[in-house]
Amino acid sequence: MQHSNVNSSTALYTHGWRRGFSRHSFSRGQEKGACVLVSIIRGQVLTSDGTPLIGVNVTFVHYPDHGYTITRKDGMFDLLANGGASLTLSFERAPFITQYRTVWVPWNVFYVMDTLVMKKEENDIPSCDLSGFIRPSPVIVASPLSTFFRGSHDDGPIIPETQVL
Repeated sequence: MQHSNVNSSTALYTHGWRRGFSRHSFSRGQEKGACVLVSIIRGQVLTSDGTPLIGVNVTFVHYPDHGYTITRKDGMFDLLANGGASLTLSFERAPFITQYRTVWVPWNVFYVMDTLVMKKEENDIPSCDLSGFIRPSPVIVASPLSTFFRGSHDDGPIIPETQVL
Protein backbone atom coordinates (compact mmCIF):
# COMPACT_ATOMS: atom_id res chain seq x y z
CA MET A 1 0.00 0.00 0.00
CA GLN A 2 1.39 3.35 -1.04
CA HIS A 3 0.27 6.91 -0.39
CA SER A 4 0.99 10.17 -2.17
CA ASN A 5 -0.70 13.56 -2.00
CA VAL A 6 -3.39 14.65 -4.44
CA ASN A 7 -2.93 18.29 -5.49
CA SER A 8 -6.34 19.11 -6.90
CA SER A 9 -9.66 17.32 -7.02
CA THR A 10 -10.64 19.31 -10.13
CA ALA A 11 -8.31 17.25 -12.31
CA LEU A 12 -9.83 14.08 -10.93
CA TYR A 13 -13.33 15.04 -11.99
CA THR A 14 -12.32 16.00 -15.50
CA HIS A 15 -10.32 12.82 -16.25
CA GLY A 16 -13.40 10.60 -15.83
CA TRP A 17 -11.94 8.22 -13.24
CA ARG A 18 -15.36 7.76 -11.81
CA ARG A 19 -18.83 7.23 -13.21
CA GLY A 20 -22.29 7.88 -11.85
CA PHE A 21 -21.50 10.57 -9.27
CA SER A 22 -22.03 14.27 -8.81
CA ARG A 23 -19.26 16.63 -7.81
CA HIS A 24 -21.22 17.69 -4.72
CA SER A 25 -21.31 14.15 -3.34
CA PHE A 26 -17.63 14.67 -2.41
CA SER A 27 -16.87 18.31 -1.79
CA ARG A 28 -20.27 19.10 -0.16
CA GLY A 29 -20.19 22.54 -1.65
CA GLN A 30 -17.51 25.02 -2.63
CA GLU A 31 -15.99 25.63 0.81
CA LYS A 32 -12.30 26.44 0.91
CA GLY A 33 -10.28 23.30 1.61
CA ALA A 34 -12.99 20.84 0.57
CA CYS A 35 -10.70 19.35 -2.09
CA VAL A 36 -8.25 18.13 0.55
CA LEU A 37 -10.84 15.53 1.67
CA VAL A 38 -10.76 13.76 -1.69
CA SER A 39 -8.55 10.70 -2.22
CA ILE A 40 -8.00 8.21 -5.01
CA ILE A 41 -8.04 4.45 -4.53
CA ARG A 42 -5.96 2.56 -7.09
CA GLY A 43 -5.70 -1.19 -7.48
CA GLN A 44 -5.38 -4.11 -9.84
CA VAL A 45 -7.60 -7.16 -10.31
CA LEU A 46 -6.17 -10.43 -11.64
CA THR A 47 -7.49 -13.92 -12.32
CA SER A 48 -6.08 -16.89 -10.40
CA ASP A 49 -3.53 -17.52 -13.19
CA GLY A 50 -2.25 -13.90 -13.06
CA THR A 51 -4.09 -12.55 -16.12
CA PRO A 52 -5.38 -8.95 -15.75
CA LEU A 53 -9.17 -8.94 -15.49
CA ILE A 54 -11.04 -6.41 -17.66
CA GLY A 55 -14.53 -5.09 -16.86
CA VAL A 56 -14.76 -5.69 -13.11
CA ASN A 57 -17.31 -3.33 -11.55
CA VAL A 58 -15.74 -1.64 -8.50
CA THR A 59 -18.19 0.20 -6.27
CA PHE A 60 -18.75 1.29 -2.66
CA VAL A 61 -20.90 -1.16 -0.71
CA HIS A 62 -22.49 1.37 1.65
CA TYR A 63 -22.42 4.39 -0.69
CA PRO A 64 -23.75 3.37 -4.13
CA ASP A 65 -24.59 7.03 -4.87
CA HIS A 66 -20.84 7.82 -4.84
CA GLY A 67 -20.44 6.09 -8.18
CA TYR A 68 -18.36 3.22 -9.55
CA THR A 69 -15.54 2.41 -11.91
CA ILE A 70 -14.61 -0.50 -14.18
CA THR A 71 -11.18 -2.11 -14.49
CA ARG A 72 -9.20 -1.30 -17.62
CA LYS A 73 -7.34 -3.56 -20.07
CA ASP A 74 -4.43 -3.97 -17.64
CA GLY A 75 -6.79 -4.86 -14.76
CA MET A 76 -6.12 -1.52 -13.05
CA PHE A 77 -8.75 0.81 -11.63
CA ASP A 78 -8.83 4.28 -10.09
CA LEU A 79 -11.73 5.28 -7.86
CA LEU A 80 -12.40 8.73 -6.43
CA ALA A 81 -13.38 8.61 -2.73
CA ASN A 82 -14.02 10.74 0.33
CA GLY A 83 -10.89 10.29 2.39
CA GLY A 84 -10.62 9.96 6.14
CA ALA A 85 -12.81 6.88 6.39
CA SER A 86 -12.90 3.12 6.25
CA LEU A 87 -14.55 2.13 2.97
CA THR A 88 -15.77 -1.27 1.79
CA LEU A 89 -15.41 -1.90 -1.93
CA SER A 90 -17.30 -4.50 -3.94
CA PHE A 91 -15.67 -6.24 -6.94
CA GLU A 92 -18.19 -7.88 -9.28
CA ARG A 93 -17.92 -9.64 -12.64
CA ALA A 94 -19.55 -12.81 -13.94
CA PRO A 95 -18.63 -15.70 -13.70
CA PHE A 96 -16.32 -14.77 -10.82
CA ILE A 97 -17.23 -14.79 -7.13
CA THR A 98 -18.02 -11.28 -5.84
CA GLN A 99 -15.37 -10.08 -3.40
CA TYR A 100 -15.34 -7.33 -0.79
CA ARG A 101 -12.36 -5.40 0.57
CA THR A 102 -12.36 -2.82 3.36
CA VAL A 103 -9.64 -0.18 3.23
CA TRP A 104 -8.76 2.81 5.38
CA VAL A 105 -8.28 5.81 3.10
CA PRO A 106 -6.66 8.93 4.63
CA TRP A 107 -7.49 12.41 3.32
CA ASN A 108 -5.84 13.80 0.21
CA VAL A 109 -3.83 10.70 -0.76
CA PHE A 110 -3.37 8.41 -3.71
CA TYR A 111 -4.01 5.06 -1.98
CA VAL A 112 -2.73 1.90 -3.72
CA MET A 113 -4.47 -1.32 -2.69
CA ASP A 114 -2.94 -4.78 -2.65
CA THR A 115 -3.61 -6.80 -5.81
CA LEU A 116 -6.96 -8.59 -5.75
CA VAL A 117 -7.27 -12.09 -7.22
CA MET A 118 -10.74 -13.17 -8.36
CA LYS A 119 -11.64 -16.84 -8.68
CA LYS A 120 -14.37 -18.43 -10.77
CA GLU A 121 -17.34 -20.07 -9.16
CA GLU A 122 -16.86 -23.78 -8.92
CA ASN A 123 -20.01 -25.86 -8.97
CA ASP A 124 -18.23 -29.19 -8.81
CA ILE A 125 -20.15 -31.62 -6.65
CA PRO A 126 -17.72 -33.46 -4.42
CA SER A 127 -17.71 -37.19 -4.99
CA CYS A 128 -17.83 -39.71 -2.18
CA ASP A 129 -15.56 -42.75 -2.20
CA LEU A 130 -17.74 -45.66 -1.11
CA SER A 131 -15.26 -48.40 -1.99
CA GLY A 132 -14.32 -49.04 1.67
CA PHE A 133 -17.89 -49.55 2.82
CA ILE A 134 -19.72 -52.86 2.97
CA ARG A 135 -22.87 -52.86 0.89
CA PRO A 136 -25.99 -53.59 2.93
CA SER A 137 -27.57 -57.01 2.43
CA PRO A 138 -31.15 -57.05 3.66
CA VAL A 139 -32.27 -60.14 5.57
CA ILE A 140 -35.93 -61.11 5.51
CA VAL A 141 -37.15 -62.21 8.90
CA ALA A 142 -40.63 -63.50 9.55
CA SER A 143 -42.55 -61.71 12.27
CA PRO A 144 -44.53 -63.48 14.92
CA LEU A 145 -48.05 -64.25 13.82
CA SER A 146 -50.22 -61.21 13.85
CA THR A 147 -53.61 -61.05 15.44
CA PHE A 148 -54.90 -59.24 12.39
CA PHE A 149 -57.06 -61.31 10.12
CA ARG A 150 -58.59 -60.69 6.77
CA GLY A 151 -62.25 -60.11 6.22
CA SER A 152 -63.03 -63.83 6.28
CA HIS A 153 -61.59 -66.51 8.52
CA ASP A 154 -61.10 -68.77 5.53
CA ASP A 155 -58.26 -66.62 4.09
CA GLY A 156 -56.09 -67.01 7.20
CA PRO A 157 -54.01 -64.48 9.13
CA ILE A 158 -51.85 -61.68 7.63
CA ILE A 159 -48.15 -62.43 8.14
CA PRO A 160 -46.06 -59.26 7.69
CA GLU A 161 -42.40 -59.49 6.73
CA THR A 162 -39.69 -57.32 8.25
CA GLN A 163 -36.43 -56.35 6.58
CA VAL A 164 -33.47 -56.03 8.93
CA LEU A 165 -30.19 -54.48 7.93
